[in-house]
Amino acid sequence: MIKVLIVDDEINVRDDLATLINWEEHGFKIVGFASNGMQALEIFNNTNPDLVITDILMPVMNGIELSRKIHEINKNVVIVWLTAYKKSDYAIEAVNIRVSKYWLKYALNADNLIKELSELKKEILAMRFDQDLINQIYLRQLLDEPEDEEIVKFYLQKLDVPIEKSSYCIIAFSLDKYINQDDSSHSNGYSYIKNKVFEEIEKIFGKSNKCFYVEKSTNLFYIFCCFTDTNGEYGIRQKVYTACTTLQQTVKFSINETISIGISDIFHSPKLIQKFYMQSKSRLDQCFFKGCNSIIHEDRKVDTSYKINRAGLPSVLQTIYDRLSERKPIDVNQYLRPVLLSFDNKQEVKLFSIEIINCIKKFLDDNRIDYRFIFGEFVLPNSKVESFRNVDEYLNWFASLFVNINNYFEEIGTRYSPKIKKAIDYISKNYEKPIDLDNIAEELGITKIYFCYLFKKETGTNFISYLNNYRIDKAKKLLRTTDLKVGEIANSVGFKNFQYFSLIFKKITGKSPGDFRDSSDYNEKINIGEIREV
Repeated sequence: MIKVLIVDDEINVRDDLATLINWEEHGFKIVGFASNGMQALEIFNNTNPDLVITDILMPVMNGIELSRKIHEINKNVVIVWLTAYKKSDYAIEAVNIRVSKYWLKYALNADNLIKELSELKKEILAMRFDQDLINQIYLRQLLDEPEDEEIVKFYLQKLDVPIEKSSYCIIAFSLDKYINQDDSSHSNGYSYIKNKVFEEIEKIFGKSNKCFYVEKSTNLFYIFCCFTDTNGEYGIRQKVYTACTTLQQTVKFSINETISIGISDIFHSPKLIQKFYMQSKSRLDQCFFKGCNSIIHEDRKVDTSYKINRAGLPSVLQTIYDRLSERKPIDVNQYLRPVLLSFDNKQEVKLFSIEIINCIKKFLDDNRIDYRFIFGEFVLPNSKVESFRNVDEYLNWFASLFVNINNYFEEIGTRYSPKIKKAIDYISKNYEKPIDLDNIAEELGITKIYFCYLFKKETGTNFISYLNNYRIDKAKKLLRTTDLKVGEIANSVGFKNFQYFSLIFKKITGKSPGDFRDSSDYNEKINIGEIREV
């Protein structure tokens, strides 16, 4: 929508012009009316119109002086003079001030007004598009330049940004919806949201200061602001923060999307642009720890009570494993949030999250639980963490996994009769000792034949096969995580005959114990006590 300011000292002229056509049907929106140049200038600074239609002869400040002052502020504003006098009377001034049109009041009607506006619309849109592209090129170059003061001043002059007695601020932002999505720039939805955000930036930031924006790379945007007012640094910081919160609220309300924002400190020297450009990006990155739709305007300070020594990380994993084994709930806000918030960047969070996944996998392996029951049929856990946009999304996912594990055991509890549950529990506590059918049937107080029937009916396998599989799972764990000899491992999991152990191991796994230890199945597993440097 092209914004229009109408200026005339006669109220009838203003009303007639406003009601002659439906302006918005033709892509124009009247943003203000003024009765003299001084009043118009105040409205202009608050509304930033694209087109000013002004009378020439008015009290306080005439249209000629108004036009000069407008072009001093923004040389791209299109100006139309509205008068009852002949065009030749003001021809020289019109040329000097670069007035686009000269309308005679008595000649205007709906048809020729629509025709005139159609021509102006083409001029304004072409100028706006060309100038936006040029400004984005200049801003991109400005942000990329090293701290060479002469080069920086060159680009500032190209952007028509005042250098003396000015304050600057750089704002970095991303569309939360498209964080971690490499193909976002090819999405129609992405382009629509981006353009809507740009429209809001022009409305909010462009009212009373020089403001330029650019998409530096896919879903990484920068706003460069210059202030010449005398509100002081605190006042400018408040103005920038208020504008950013207004931008977030407007985007949320108008298109139901969120953006995360990093704001640099206020600075006064053009040669510091590179430094504060990097600062704004660093603060945007810190939104990862705060969540979507957040604003960071100062460097993040980690609560020292959360800071966990690197050597203590294995104990965190051990706590998770132990609580899972003891069927105790795991509150992610208590056990994981402080740890994740103690890291310096999202790469460290991602790598430690992979260690948590490995800890969960280890627990599932030790309890012979299919990963699919916990992670889902088509989920690749290590790849899943690549999609998370902030710490809260990591925590929510881990909380859902712990719920899945709890639900699995609750389902198991209802699946088996008390006697079979007791038999399975007996195996888990005594697998390293000699166990035979007579022992366990006696323990349960039933006959051996009835126990075999009941066990096969409820578990789907016979007792000896279940016991052998359980012992082999324990042996696999020891082969992965210890340097014990194979014979020692066989004895520790309840096989007193080494040859029989090797025979059963190969029958279940397809490999000999030695080959299994040397295989990738062993090498790709990570000991719970080992933490990669991040």
